[in-house]
Amino acid sequence: MSVPKATASLRNLNKKLREVRSMRNKIESGELREELLTDSQRAKLAREQDLLDQIEALQHAEAESCSSNETQSVGQEETHEPQLNGVESEQKTTTAMENESADEPAPGHTRRVKIRSIKKKLHDIAKLVESSENGKALTEQQRQKIARRPELVLGKGVG
Repeated sequence: MSVPKATASLRNLNKKLREVRSMRNKIESGELREELLTDSQRAKLAREQDLLDQIEALQHAEAESCSSNETQSVGQEETHEPQLNGVESEQKTTTAMENESADEPAPGHTRRVKIRSIKKKLHDIAKLVESSENGKALTEQQRQKIARRPELVLGKGVG
């Protein structure tokens, strides 16, 4: 499976998981009564663990794919470098770096951006929880953010 397809599948699975968790939160808060659920809603709730397993498998496969691609490209660059003289080598390296930065950000940069984003979301959620504990009424959107906290902590929201 290619990386874009895996990423799209991962987003789709995470969306389904958020829907399931939102439904669970509504049941726990009393907004929705379990005995009044339709068959399709019950089926969604029953698939939660299956969704978690699929997400984990996709993330594992994606991580393996990325690491094997990086290893291959590093090995290929090293085999071609010794054949060039100093000036040509420097020009090719500079050109390769420019092309890489023009096409897409470096994998390490993208990962740092994602980590920073997740930390910010967790910080915002912590503020919401604190506000809630101090008696402030939360909107539905704020409650949904809090409900997504386990996904962020477990790394299921990355990607």
